[in-house]
Amino acid sequence: MIRSSLLIVLLILAGLNTYGQRIYHNTSGELIFSQSQLAFSESFMQQYPNAEMAKNNVRFTCFLHLGEYWHYDLNNAFGFITGIGIRNIGMSSDENLPNTVTTTNQNVEYTHYKIVKRLYTLGVPLALKIGSFKDHLFFFAGGEYEFALQYKEKFWKGSWDRSGQKTKSSTWFGDQTPTFIPSVFGGIQMPGGINVKFKYYLTDFLNRHFDRLVRQGLGLDRHPELLPVFFRHYRRLVYLSQAPTAELTAQAKAHADFLGLEYVEHNTGLAPLDLVLKEQAVTWQS
Repeated sequence: MIRSSLLIVLLILAGLNTYGQRIYHNTSGELIFSQSQLAFSESFMQQYPNAEMAKNNVRFTCFLHLGEYWHYDLNNAFGFITGIGIRNIGMSSDENLPNTVTTTNQNVEYTHYKIVKRLYTLGVPLALKIGSFKDHLFFFAGGEYEFALQYKEKFWKGSWDRSGQKTKSSTWFGDQTPTFIPSVFGGIQMPGGINVKFKYYLTDFLNRHFDRLVRQGLGLDRHPELLPVFFRHYRRLVYLSQAPTAELTAQAKAHADFLGLEYVEHNTGLAPLDLVLKEQAVTWQS
């Protein structure tokens, strides 16, 4: 349903260390500004043409962000950073969504939703740093793996300004996001203990949800007898893969088996669709 990525800016308040130690540590907190790149999939828009991702909002959080970081300085200008930290990351969006799930092209009503999704993670970073450590001024860049702990979601129905009906949910170790989330980051440490970091998550922040949208969305988990009613006119399940993996292919085949449909896979790649069609046209004509 949704493709998602996440960029966050972190203002880190760290305790100062005394230069001269080759190995030392500091404790820090973070103020996080984040913005997502949410977009509905083409298949969802074909089914619900009036759906709209109206706005990807900037989200600010200051709780709960705690980190314990270890530094290893080879000299005054070159070193490494690692550690462990817990943080609250997420996204906020204004969306226009259908009120009901349908398998036909019948008209459906749409409603405004403000949706806030957040995830507590436990992460381990590894970074290279270059600068003047005795002056507490250096640049750093690296990567991090974060383990998903608790997913929380709240939304307001009928409003984009949090004045409508509010619904909340919370799940520990759920399937709403990947279990492990990789990211890359870079930033600058400034005198006075202030640190500014830019961070980008490399995979979709939200999982692809066959179970939630089909099994649960259509009620098939509670009423499996409805399966032939919904899908009796379908013959095959077509998986349009952009970046296929063995895991995703296995999941798609399992979904086809569940629906009792023939499985077909087409690798569309990441190129724009018009370029792909032009290349195929040239191939067929030659």
